[in-house]
Amino acid sequence: MGMTNNITGGKVNGNKCYFKGRLSNNVINLQYEIAGELVGNILNICARTNMGEFKLQARRVSF
Repeated sequence: MGMTNNITGGKVNGNKCYFKGRLSNNVINLQYEIAGELVGNILNICARTNMGEFKLQARRVSF
């Protein structure tokens, strides 16, 4: 029941990145495209999948 994750099309241009892939096993087949942009200490991510679209935001943490 192992998962496979095939990533393709990875690109980085300045503070922006893009890649796509397929996460699958015998139960699920999730195709996705990820676009991200780093602005200061904030990473904004837009994920489009065959099951919907969602946005994430992360902040760099300093210790």
